[in-house]
Amino acid sequence: MVGKRLKGIIIMASVLAVMTACSKESGPAETAKPGTKAGERAVVKINAGTEVRKSTYPIPSLVHKQIEKNFSVAFDPIYTWVNADTETKLSVTFASGNYPEALLHINNFDFVKNLGRQGYLLPMNKYLDKLPNYTKLFSKEEWDMVMRHSANEDGNLYFLPIKNYRTHSMAWIYRKDVFDTMGMKFPTTLDELYTVLKQLKEKFPNSVPMTNRGGVDGLLGGINNALRVAGDIYADPDKNDEIVYGPMSDKYREGLKFANKLYKENLIEKEFATITYDQWLERHYSDKTYIEFSYGSRSSDFNLESKDIKGVNWSWADKMLGANGKQGFSVRELPFFSYGPVLTNKIKGEALDRMLEYFNWSATTEGTRLHEWGVEGETYTLDNGVPKFVSSIEKDPNMRDKLLEYGMDYLLNRDQDMIKSSPGTKIDLEVSAAFAKTPNAKQLFYNWTEELGKQRTKLKTNIDDLKLQYAVKFVMGQLNPNNDADWSKFINDLNKAGVEQYVEIHKQALKK
Repeated sequence: MVGKRLKGIIIMASVLAVMTACSKESGPAETAKPGTKAGERAVVKINAGTEVRKSTYPIPSLVHKQIEKNFSVAFDPIYTWVNADTETKLSVTFASGNYPEALLHINNFDFVKNLGRQGYLLPMNKYLDKLPNYTKLFSKEEWDMVMRHSANEDGNLYFLPIKNYRTHSMAWIYRKDVFDTMGMKFPTTLDELYTVLKQLKEKFPNSVPMTNRGGVDGLLGGINNALRVAGDIYADPDKNDEIVYGPMSDKYREGLKFANKLYKENLIEKEFATITYDQWLERHYSDKTYIEFSYGSRSSDFNLESKDIKGVNWSWADKMLGANGKQGFSVRELPFFSYGPVLTNKIKGEALDRMLEYFNWSATTEGTRLHEWGVEGETYTLDNGVPKFVSSIEKDPNMRDKLLEYGMDYLLNRDQDMIKSSPGTKIDLEVSAAFAKTPNAKQLFYNWTEELGKQRTKLKTNIDDLKLQYAVKFVMGQLNPNNDADWSKFINDLNKAGVEQYVEIHKQALKK
């Protein structure tokens, strides 16, 4: 996801390929070595599919063609779908029975688990002996977390999670140049944040001092972290890690009161609940916002895109805000991303063997370089052993899209040279180091049986809708978060929606 949980990350369709040998990191292979010319062993056809961000991206890509040339593989056919339509498109495909042998990226955790539950997918944990390079990416403790978090109730893992190169990525980001000019220190508490926002509004009356993405949850994210509360089920550290529904707590209410105060004084977005991506960007590029809780790497993005604003210097803060005399939460990530390639029950024999060879190779230094840098001499050159994109890519104003058109994006692991060369991922590592010892909510792992999963989904849909409706009204003042009668109505409606049962089924599914 090149710096984002991306959200909308795409694993290039090159992973449809099959490598013919293990890398040096896993020892010599008995089959042909990497670089074998087509024809030295029989070509294997593989019916495969992959996500694409845009339907206009060329398939096969440069990376596809390179793999086909070197490793005697034919992709027949390549089924693609736009990543936003993953569940819709694949539900029909699997229901028809005409589904591919391999799907190299499905960024939909629950959907993949359901495919595994229905018998469509191979249990990847049964093939780990064929994937020594991949398994070496994880410590024993980390792999235990993979299985506790991502395995189905039958104990099987139906996809290969991608190794996370960072432990933290979320931070408060702010216009350091503005803060310095005004002689302001970065706040450490919610009370100090309020004071800072007031000063910014006074200095820049036409600004929105604090903006947000992601609707009301996006607005409340940093506020809730400061108050050590979550917007769903979590282990409350102030109640001995009791499993609770955060929005029913006094701490969540306190966050709504704080957000309501900011709203009334025009310190946040009036359209906080519906703000679009383009509107959010416009705030930054028109020099009209100065602080928000987001990915630390976005400070680098904003500096690059706002270069026409004289002296602009977005930075990230190496501290989390707190409240009520307590240190706030940081957002600790799992040591893996909950998505990756899958193999379906249609793949067998030599096709299966070669795909496992490919996965194993893709976790090596050589494999990660191909995925992120492409083909030496065409997309990158080596400078003292370090890859560097050719000028036509390096100077392209839409470089990210250009790389995806070539079929380049990471698979299973990150390339270290790419991490070091990218300002965004370098910030990810700095943020990870800064918050390594800060408190975070206890990470919970669940074993969702089919029945418990159905109950949870049904309850969660109604409860989430109710929570969001009330939260928006509380922030906007249509309901008063300081009024006990309004708050009691919220709590009563949540109870009617089944919050008690919702909490109980999480406790039942909780893995000890």
